[in-house]
Amino acid sequence: MPPPSVEDRPSHDTISIIYPSDFKIIVTRNYLYSKDRTYKKATFNVDYATLINSTQFFRGWLDRNRFSMKPKNVLELDGSNIVTFEIILRKLHNTLEQMSVGAVSLADIWDLPYLCQTCHVDCKELTQWFKTWCAHQKDKVEPGKELSYYHEVLIPSCVYNDAEIFAQSTRAVVYQNTGHITARIPNEYRKPLAAPLMRHLNAARDRLCEIVHQELSGRITHILQRPLSPCCERTVFELLRELQRIQAWPYDNCFTNHGIDELLNRLAHFDADRMHKYIDPATNSQFNCVMCSMDWKTIVESTATRVAGYFDGLCLDCALRTDENPPPGGQYDKKDYWDCLESHDRYDRKCRIQHGEPSWYFSFMGEQRELQATPAHGVGLPYRLSNQC
Repeated sequence: MPPPSVEDRPSHDTISIIYPSDFKIIVTRNYLYSKDRTYKKATFNVDYATLINSTQFFRGWLDRNRFSMKPKNVLELDGSNIVTFEIILRKLHNTLEQMSVGAVSLADIWDLPYLCQTCHVDCKELTQWFKTWCAHQKDKVEPGKELSYYHEVLIPSCVYNDAEIFAQSTRAVVYQNTGHITARIPNEYRKPLAAPLMRHLNAARDRLCEIVHQELSGRITHILQRPLSPCCERTVFELLRELQRIQAWPYDNCFTNHGIDELLNRLAHFDADRMHKYIDPATNSQFNCVMCSMDWKTIVESTATRVAGYFDGLCLDCALRTDENPPPGGQYDKKDYWDCLESHDRYDRKCRIQHGEPSWYFSFMGEQRELQATPAHGVGLPYRLSNQC
């Protein structure tokens, strides 16, 4: 496709990064980088001293610009995204709060880390700004579409080092997603960390399904493994019929076609009074059976409560401590992760969020053989997890 003619190219914008300013940066976005195949230019009014003392990227361009034949107070650059360039410049000039986060799209959020890398700006310095952007986006979410928002911010929250939003989004995806969890990332922004994250999120979701299955089906199995009283058949039938009435059984269909939160909502409608009791024909009264006289209302409620509070989301600090390709800087030590095993009640030491053992376990991003070496790992969980959680 040929480039647009000069007449079709829009006039460029002038953006004041700081006032007063003594230098101009003109950024041209090539038509190949835009969906509408148009050129776009922007002139940024900036402070020369701030740029020359900021990063090696700008120092190099400004040094080369001094020996060029062009005006010394103007630097012309090519770029693929005008908005992200403005964010970088405002960050360097400490005027980022003057820019409306409403002008930043999700595509800009994905583009920004690449420009940060080019300009030698640490993306983690934008954590607080990213949190503000997320709050603005969340306010715009329509009721019932919260899951899409959490999918959108999941991977970026990891890139921008926002542990709180990372935990919130990973928890929401595990509890609200229907069926298998997959990463929602534009093809041009594929991240190697997406695959292990999705694998661990699906493992956490499977564990929640397993708890429901063990707690409820396990009771039925316990009844069937004992000598049957005449009432046992009636009790099993009535329990399954009530679970089916609230559409919480068969479990496989529910786990596949609905989220965990939806299952918990259905369990909240469980009514043990609808379970008809067995009447002994000989005495015309209820049969005295320990197994069948269990408090099914309490059993279902405790199961739902346990599942709802089980997973606090993935911990970004635990994940970074165990990542086989840790970020530069050496601020994370894998020893801090394993030291939590010495504690019987704290698995979030040196973490930015509060979480329990399940989040500690599922946040492990190292080689699985390390985790499998922990005692009592046979059921897929570290020791104490299978009993206490």
